[in-house]
Amino acid sequence: MIHRRRTPPTLALLTSLALAGCTAGSGKNDPLPVKSKSKAEYEVRALIDLLADEIGSEADPETVDKNFRECRGKQGEEANDGRFDLGYSVAVPHPRAEYNPGLKKLRKRLEAEGYKVTDYREGDWRNILLYAKGGDANYFVRVGASKPPYDEMTLSVKTPCFLPPMVDQE
Repeated sequence: MIHRRRTPPTLALLTSLALAGCTAGSGKNDPLPVKSKSKAEYEVRALIDLLADEIGSEADPETVDKNFRECRGKQGEEANDGRFDLGYSVAVPHPRAEYNPGLKKLRKRLEAEGYKVTDYREGDWRNILLYAKGGDANYFVRVGASKPPYDEMTLSVKTPCFLPPMVDQE
């Protein structure tokens, strides 16, 4: 069964929620944004649902692939404070003949919400892609074609590193 939202959330609301407790900075020891795993999953799923709705579809809950991973630094540094990121992918039914128009809609929506499109390719249904990063939450969004019979798109979101609530950052 596919779940339908009653009221569609906005990306602006989602991204402002994602930044609660976050401070801006660029150093490796800057404070991480604080978020529980359940809250991170809820916000990512709401973004996926919003994007699916943008192309007139719904995410297929039976295809969800979510992975909470321990964050590591750019040089492989590790910490034992529970920090994590989330990778979340799901198939969204969408006819392959409509891939390019759907991709255009998603690009327009993401750019309007402050995402920077880092790669974009229309064309043959096997080769479409959209990569975007940013918004206030600094999520990485990926859109591509799914495996045969190519009648759905794959929407993926990767979060930045979060620190669980009530934990001191190492």
